[in-house]
Amino acid sequence: MPKTSSDVTEACDKLFLKPVDAHQGGQWDAAHGVKDSLRKLDLLGLENGSGVISVSLRSSCEGGHLPEVHRERTRVLYQVKPAFRFFCKMTFYKLWLFTISIGVAILSIPRGRNVDNMMFFCILVQPLKYIFGIQIVVKGKENLRTKKPFVLVLNHQSSLDIMVMMEVLPRRCVPIAKKEILYMGTFGLACWLAGVIFIDRKRREESIGTLTEVADSLHKDNLRVLIFPEGTRNHGGSMLPFKRGAFQLAVKAQVPIIPVVLSSYSSFYNQKEKKFTPGKMIIQILPEVETLGLGPEDVPKLTEQVRDSMLSTYQGISGMMNGSSH
Repeated sequence: MPKTSSDVTEACDKLFLKPVDAHQGGQWDAAHGVKDSLRKLDLLGLENGSGVISVSLRSSCEGGHLPEVHRERTRVLYQVKPAFRFFCKMTFYKLWLFTISIGVAILSIPRGRNVDNMMFFCILVQPLKYIFGIQIVVKGKENLRTKKPFVLVLNHQSSLDIMVMMEVLPRRCVPIAKKEILYMGTFGLACWLAGVIFIDRKRREESIGTLTEVADSLHKDNLRVLIFPEGTRNHGGSMLPFKRGAFQLAVKAQVPIIPVVLSSYSSFYNQKEKKFTPGKMIIQILPEVETLGLGPEDVPKLTEQVRDSMLSTYQGISGMMNGSSH
């Protein structure tokens, strides 16, 4: 019999997505329905040796034990349904961030709001890359070995950037984030205690005032600032036009800009396709771009110069990753 993908999909849907009524003999009916679907999968050549259907699932069904069927159904659904697997992983990712935020908040309370509390986030986020099987290769580390203040600019792809940026976040470096994050429960509280700077993108004058205060603090407090100049997540496989705030800040404070490029996640993560698998990515840290002697009139050219260099690097390292994934 031909083993077409539509035949497999139909049998899997009947096996994993059929509602179960546990009342009035529903247990036997459900088990009987699962056994019937198993037989159909057998005819398609998907016997338990394939790794899709397990022996334990078959024995549970034949015994009519629905609690075991429920557990196995969820486990096998995770194996064969990419969208369900994507949902599980993203839910776990967000729960992890909100859970560790409680720990970060507790550890930060003794010294209050302080940029040094960011190290708690870095330590507690790190295990995620091992859990998800994401190998992160960092190139150009020597470009971050400076003790002076600077502005770090990164391309923005998804919420996974939180996990990735912790890989290169230098000491005494605080991200600038949208104000909405401040109201995200324990995560917002932990970010505030870690010194994250919040700006209201809807209030331009207020945002400019905040950035001016930050510029004054860079030298005084020996701070580094991390900004996503695209302003929002970009799922398009390139880079959005850069907003000028990061570059105005660097010019005003007369500190260098250090561009950091994250390769495309598309080889292992795609929100539209509901794909989230183990994979590999590259972080390329570019040499610093000096702003000493530049004025406000130089900001547009500086913005385009940095974007062009980042886009060229992005295309190069993303091509390497996509090529190695095939």
